[in-house]
Amino acid sequence: MRRCCEQSQDGVLAAIQSHALLPVGKLLRPVLTVEGAGAVGGDTAVVVQAAVSTELVHVASLINDDIIDGDDRRRGRDSAPARFGADFAILAANGLFMKALQALSRCREQGVTAERLNQAFNDAGQTGQDLTRGVALELSITDDLTCPVDTYLEMIKLKTAVLFAYASRLGAYLVDGGNDQVKALSAYGLALGMAFQIRDDLLPYDSTSEAAGKDASSDLRNHRPTLPILLAYAHATPHQQDELHALWNDTDHERALSALHRVLQGTQAVVRARNLATTYGEQAQSHLDRLPDTPHRTRLRYLVRQATQRIN
Repeated sequence: MRRCCEQSQDGVLAAIQSHALLPVGKLLRPVLTVEGAGAVGGDTAVVVQAAVSTELVHVASLINDDIIDGDDRRRGRDSAPARFGADFAILAANGLFMKALQALSRCREQGVTAERLNQAFNDAGQTGQDLTRGVALELSITDDLTCPVDTYLEMIKLKTAVLFAYASRLGAYLVDGGNDQVKALSAYGLALGMAFQIRDDLLPYDSTSEAAGKDASSDLRNHRPTLPILLAYAHATPHQQDELHALWNDTDHERALSALHRVLQGTQAVVRARNLATTYGEQAQSHLDRLPDTPHRTRLRYLVRQATQRIN
């Protein structure tokens, strides 16, 4: 990651990219790529640059999220747009997307065939389009407490889970994994990504802003309904729905967040969301049953437990 920052020809862009990339986050997506390659018996060294590319895409998308949401905090410190301004942050994010393509192309130097690499680029392009569609769908449901849960789940699938799926199958595909194994890893990654995002939705109600590394009231401030809120509204009494509308429009976001806890508990929304995350986690585990029993598969199983029990 540090080398990616140092390769920038512009000091300002390098500084922004370094700020966004370092110190590194969970590195879940790169780990998925490396472990996916190992799980099908491949040489993990071959896919290191592909793994790097998934993190570059992820971090670039985080910068864009912070610009759209106006969030000042990311990973417990100033977000890139808050520190450097939105205009430069946009350029830095664009640069990271381009660097991701460069990193993926370097797999050719490790012996990946041109045919496999070409398909990987096509896959990356489709994944990027899905990510964009997910963000657009999220924007379209802003302020809509009546948004169907299925629509919301489609949004997080596109915005979050498809990148997990791509990262999970990418390494396996590049090392010539069997078609069934690649499909199993892709399905695993998709389910894992759904579980991860649902747990992310629950962080404001399970932890402090400091633990989450971002403003817990961000979704309220931006009027972005998350799964717990939509579940609460769907199972609320008319009186509770009126209360949710009032909290949604309260300009004191910290006070509204505190009161929202009570409504979510009263409608069992937090429990319902946790149960759904657990269900997706179980689906992810079941897809791993189609892979050989190796240390790589064991580590992939651990990632599911980590995602469904996360507190940050």
